[in-house]
Amino acid sequence: MTRFSKTLLFAVSLALAGAAVPAAQAEQGDWVLKGGATMISPDSPGINLGDLGPVEGVGTVTDAELNVDDGTSFGFTITYMATDNIGVELLAAYPFKHDIDLAASIDGTRESGKIAETEHLPPTLSVQYHFMPDGMFSPYIGAGVNWTIFSSEKIDPILADGLSLDDSFGLAGQIGADVKFGDKWLINFDFRYIDISTKAKIKVEGEWVPLGDVAIDPFVYSIMVGYRF
Repeated sequence: MTRFSKTLLFAVSLALAGAAVPAAQAEQGDWVLKGGATMISPDSPGINLGDLGPVEGVGTVTDAELNVDDGTSFGFTITYMATDNIGVELLAAYPFKHDIDLAASIDGTRESGKIAETEHLPPTLSVQYHFMPDGMFSPYIGAGVNWTIFSSEKIDPILADGLSLDDSFGLAGQIGADVKFGDKWLINFDFRYIDISTKAKIKVEGEWVPLGDVAIDPFVYSIMVGYRF
């Protein structure tokens, strides 16, 4: 069982344990702080690099493609309830780390492996509508904007001298639910889709060479514990 699966099982257990406890509703003027596990899973076909030709120490590289792996980190949100039903939420997180894999045919044999890595922060501001703010189970939907900041890009020196990924601005949508227990506490389950696209460049012999746009467009899954004040 993965760490994320164990976290999910623990969160569900807590939610079921608190189901019989009367829950107070979030009201206009309340703040809700949440924190927990967040996983970003890119929904990208990758970027096709085509035939790279002979690469010293590797072989002849053809049909090359870059892909970004999943990343998990600690995420947190703060929500202000503008009305009983409408909330304004900011998503932040500890930096996510992603491996970047290269899949290619090397001397006719298809291979895949890590060739680079990057970190990023995905602050996202959303407006939410909470359908049943006075219920123990309170579902919501939301929409907003995302700013993704890439940093600490690294690439295998065999392939290039450096890697650069531009920041991204895009739209974001979400659905989720709060499962409340007690007067102040809740378990939160949240699912988002974020439009993230970055321009990638590699540094070769002192010159930056553009690789084109990389559409990451991740699904984002969160399980958090929250406190209303």
